[in-house]
Amino acid sequence: MGAVQPQSYADMATLLTMAGATVAVVLVTNTVRRVTGWTSLFLPLGLALLFAFLAAQQSGGKGLQLALLTIVNGCMVFSASIGSNAAVIEAAGQDNPGAKQFAAQKPKWLSAWTTKLKL
Repeated sequence: MGAVQPQSYADMATLLTMAGATVAVVLVTNTVRRVTGWTSLFLPLGLALLFAFLAAQQSGGKGLQLALLTIVNGCMVFSASIGSNAAVIEAAGQDNPGAKQFAAQKPKWLSAWTTKLKL
């Protein structure tokens, strides 16, 4: 029995799923960071919100529904991307002292956590 041959690497239907958007955010963020050295967490957040907006728009959301779907799904994709990246770093045996230092701190309720942790 032969292997299934994909017709394309990725299309919009694939990218607008939870798994597709998560993988896309990780890949694009890692590529941009490698090429430019820019380490802000706003890049993966922006990408996650963009994919979530496109998915919500494709599902027919309008107005408040579109905004809520974008925010909730964008946060899920962002969190999954950050978690996936951290898991891969840990599995590869790379040390991430910034994450350990951040986890050891007891952050204030209103703290700027996006500037403390650089993955």
